[in-house]
Amino acid sequence: MLTENSVGVIDAATNSVVAGIPVGQDPLDVVTADGSVWVANVGDESVTQIDAATRRIVRTIKLTGAPTGLSAGDGALWVTDGRAGTVERIDQDTGDVDHAIPVRPKLSKTQFFTNVSNHLTGAAWMPVLVAHGSVWVGDAFSSRIIRLNPRSGRVTGTIDGYETWALAAAPMGIWILDSSARKLALIEAESGRTVRTVQLDPDGAPKALAVGGDAVWVPNSGPSAGLPPTFVWRVNSASGAIGPKVSVDYLPDAIAATPSAVWVGSWGNGSLTKIDPSTNTVVARIQLGHPIGGVAADDGLVWVTAQ
Repeated sequence: MLTENSVGVIDAATNSVVAGIPVGQDPLDVVTADGSVWVANVGDESVTQIDAATRRIVRTIKLTGAPTGLSAGDGALWVTDGRAGTVERIDQDTGDVDHAIPVRPKLSKTQFFTNVSNHLTGAAWMPVLVAHGSVWVGDAFSSRIIRLNPRSGRVTGTIDGYETWALAAAPMGIWILDSSARKLALIEAESGRTVRTVQLDPDGAPKALAVGGDAVWVPNSGPSAGLPPTFVWRVNSASGAIGPKVSVDYLPDAIAATPSAVWVGSWGNGSLTKIDPSTNTVVARIQLGHPIGGVAADDGLVWVTAQ
């Protein structure tokens, strides 16, 4: 079991919790990059940097708003503020924060949070992804994707028509999840055009995605009423064909994938489910005791935020 407001470290080989690291209030997204683990603390508006080797906190960086999305690349950490509608660049070596870049209107508190105090509304989601020489920001509130130059921070283009809740890199571009339309779209990076769409179940509630091996994995949080059954879709990344559904625990809001395993975090009951992609079966369930906000997998370890 983990403590509240912490990051759990799970050994991917043994499926056991090997460490718990206290972080800020209401940790959400988590990413790994260049020997560090970065955690977005929504409640106290900060980002925590952890040394992946020693599992010790390097620094906690105070922000001016609530960090809802993280992505790292080329020596920088990009942080979105889903309430203020901005994106910030943090130098990974120094922790220095550049000025906030406004990309969409600010949300009110009721637009940002649901009636569950630390569960965000759909409009609050602002996923960010560093890939193919650009920074991509999903704007669910305005139903568009914003493309930024990582050096200047200037907007270089927008793609309209997608209420984007999640982004993931692909060899030729990026995968996006439009939760409202219950569909995936593959965007070609060079042209910005949509080259493939995949329609998911019309009564589903997808909130996240991950790419691992030859598949795109999408957890479904249940029918529109928010009740079980809950499962993970497997989508062939080359053809877009939908494969088997794998049953998981209630409210699977976070996911990470590697070629050898898919890890699904449940906000509903605080469990972490491990799926073997070679058999499409659940091979482990790890009870962590608190709602899971984010999952990242790298170098034989899985990093999980526990709210």
